[in-house]
Amino acid sequence: MHGLRSGHDFVVIGTPTENGVFADYEKGAIDVPMEDGVMNGKGTEKLTKNNEEYTLECTWVNGKKNGEAVLLDSNSVMSMKLFFKDDLIEGEGYLYDNGQVTFKGTWVAGKRCGFGQEFQGGKLLFKGQYKDDVRNGYGTLYDANGEVAFEGEWVDGKEGESTIEEDDNGDRVLVVKKDGVLVYRGGFKEGTMVKDGKGVLYNSEGKPEKVCIFKEGTIDRMVKEFKENTIVIYDANGKKVYEGEYLNDSQGRYPANGSGRAFHNGALIYKGEWVRGRRQGRGCSYYENHMLKYEGDWQNDQANGNGKFFDAEGMLVLEGEFVDGVGTDGEKRVLVESGKVESATKSGGCACFGGRKEGRRQLPVMGEEENPAGKGMVVVHTMKEFTAVPLQAVGICFAADSMNETEVAILDFARFENLRRVQFDAGCCQTVKQVRFRELAKLKSVVVHAGALSNCECSARAEEKQYTIQEMRRELCFEACAVLSEVRIESGACVDFMKLVLSDLPALTELSIGDADADVKMHSDCFYWTEALRVVDLPALTTLTVGNYCFAKVKTVTIKDLPKLERVCVGAGACAGLPNLFDEGNNTTELRNLPALTELVIRSNAFKNHSELKLVNLPSLTDGEKVVLDEGAFAGLKALKHDDLTSEALLEAVKKDHEIKVSKLKKRS
Repeated sequence: MHGLRSGHDFVVIGTPTENGVFADYEKGAIDVPMEDGVMNGKGTEKLTKNNEEYTLECTWVNGKKNGEAVLLDSNSVMSMKLFFKDDLIEGEGYLYDNGQVTFKGTWVAGKRCGFGQEFQGGKLLFKGQYKDDVRNGYGTLYDANGEVAFEGEWVDGKEGESTIEEDDNGDRVLVVKKDGVLVYRGGFKEGTMVKDGKGVLYNSEGKPEKVCIFKEGTIDRMVKEFKENTIVIYDANGKKVYEGEYLNDSQGRYPANGSGRAFHNGALIYKGEWVRGRRQGRGCSYYENHMLKYEGDWQNDQANGNGKFFDAEGMLVLEGEFVDGVGTDGEKRVLVESGKVESATKSGGCACFGGRKEGRRQLPVMGEEENPAGKGMVVVHTMKEFTAVPLQAVGICFAADSMNETEVAILDFARFENLRRVQFDAGCCQTVKQVRFRELAKLKSVVVHAGALSNCECSARAEEKQYTIQEMRRELCFEACAVLSEVRIESGACVDFMKLVLSDLPALTELSIGDADADVKMHSDCFYWTEALRVVDLPALTTLTVGNYCFAKVKTVTIKDLPKLERVCVGAGACAGLPNLFDEGNNTTELRNLPALTELVIRSNAFKNHSELKLVNLPSLTDGEKVVLDEGAFAGLKALKHDDLTSEALLEAVKKDHEIKVSKLKKRS
């Protein structure tokens, strides 16, 4: 047998010779035609190993073996198929055991060198690089079930310290160690141990030293540099954009955290406190002419709290309370980020400032009998009315076709501390670029009715309006709302929104986006051109619905870390993704850590162009009748990766009528 394995080590047969695979063979009689005393022509050579006779059939040229050769055992069964050049094995060759392939690969000067594959019992055992007849360089070892047992670097036939691993996001990364100490962690060129893409370099103590962009193993540019307890971050042109303290997180992001300074084109633009990459705490921002712009409190990367705003000449303009980068004294309004000062009576712009002009009319809170929106809801028709909503309002309803008189950059509700419910009626807020619900301690429900928040023209022609929609970059954000339990976005709402943010929502139980229907003619189209759908780390979520053709062009879908999620329904054409016409990377879907999930319904053509599906920790999805995958769901699937907790019912439903590569994920140590 050629190419046997012992543990995870490759065993070279015999001692090294010019042709290593023949090291244990004793030469015997040679029967080759002679020309002028030199062997020339087709002939045979007898070889003996372990008392068994073998016959090598080959062609001799000028006394040396050249061209194709086969080695047959005593029963005339194939043992080797090789090519010779002047008596040395050269080029592609095969080794067999009882006629069954055990190795195929490349030889150079008599020894296996370059890419090769080992087989055992007809199954792939190893594939990777060889040098001097043994595994050397990048290679992957498989167990008896065909799962990856080791992937990484091999040194003289043994597993090395450098490995390919999967990080917490499911991305494959190269991990290089030397004498047990981490040296590098990051991107690599597939099928090699060559650094490529973003990666972190570590010093001799295993502490981060640099974050760099690599190209073909060479540093292209430095992204981050570590100096004792501080970090320096650089932009794509190599200019410093941050210097200060940082958070040493496990994923290698190292966000600004603590005291630090931010720069733009070499000039200081902020110094002060940071929390996880955002300006938060006390800090000062500066104009490009190096003069102080704002001094005071910051939160979520914007001026929030008490502060002072100065003009570019250093004169105090406004002192007082700021909300999301905007401050007002009733007569003037200042926008900290842009440095603009404008009249407080000017319409448009940002709808997030905290103060109200003295004497401004406050809208009455109507009772249930006179208010179709519901009890305690304040109905808003214009921007002016929104700015006059009482701070103690418990409910706000944007009336049908309202709030369209001017473009609004941000619609923020931060000042309403008692707000419990928000409702958007059809056709309203078509020109708002960002709708933000953040740190609203009492907010329980947000309902976006059919057609709300969508630009009419984009909504009607979403397929044709790709570039218009992408340029507007509209967003809907839900962050840090402790009791928010319901988010309902109805059919045709948020069609031209590019981003949906769901973060730190511990009470959210129901998330419904559009209507999920088996009828492929029914369209919801919410978030039509959004590139990524992430429903992650929502501890109370039980039901997730994604309606027909919602997120239709999405590239990645991640649904994970949802301990109470029981039901997922994805409508026809939803999350289909763009077809991969130019091999620009796979559309991928991941369902991970959903221990309570018992029902999964995927309608026709959902995930149609997604080529990779990953299923991890779905132990309760065992009832085949509750796993419904309509015809065309996952139509373009090429690779299915799963763990031991994925049920056969789910696997069979996904694999039905598909020719896909199925692999089992390796358990993390």
